[in-house]
Amino acid sequence: MGIFKSQGYYWSAPLSVPQIRSLLQTIEQKRHELLKLVETTVWTDPTVLAKSEEIDRLVTLYYRLWNKVRNPDRSLS
Repeated sequence: MGIFKSQGYYWSAPLSVPQIRSLLQTIEQKRHELLKLVETTVWTDPTVLAKSEEIDRLVTLYYRLWNKVRNPDRSLS
């Protein structure tokens, strides 16, 4: 399975239910890691910002997939 570029967007095969569950678990794991990190450092630390951006990307991916399931005629962009 690869990633193909089509019309300016990256495309990959749809995720299965177990993969979506795994994505949710990953989001929760990363969220807990961020909370622990914030307890020991400042909010502006580059590591905190990078971890926050990583969570943002995962949450955005999840909601794009969720919206695609609810509205199958819409694109993921």
